[in-house]
Amino acid sequence: PGSAGALSFSTPVGNLTPGDVVVAPFALHLGAGTTNNATVTLAATTNTGNVSNLTYELLQTSSAGCTASTTGTTVVASGTAVTSVSGASTISLAKGATSSAAGAPAYLCFKVTAGSGLQQSQSGTVTWQFQAVSQ
Repeated sequence: PGSAGALSFSTPVGNLTPGDVVVAPFALHLGAGTTNNATVTLAATTNTGNVSNLTYELLQTSSAGCTASTTGTTVVASGTAVTSVSGASTISLAKGATSSAAGAPAYLCFKVTAGSGLQQSQSGTVTWQFQAVSQ
């Protein structure tokens, strides 16, 4: 396992109001020297603080980057509580063409939406964990 990668959400992440959507791109790939393809699942979340009234959607996209209007293949359905990974689809990762090459990236777009019950000064963090299994 590699080290955790931090998501950098778009503004106004530090000053959300109900209805706001913030996004963060992310990419996964198999490193050079990997001998098998892998299937990746969004396995767990942990959170601190108050993350109620926040939902998310996770999309697999065809290129890097994302905006609130980005479309793609649904990994986690829109409206899912940020504390849930229920119903998450798998992501396939291919090994590199040679042992010295990394595999092609799977581009992802996290979209977090502030719900109508979001409270002033509410703050919290969520950590999503991906788990890969060799095929």
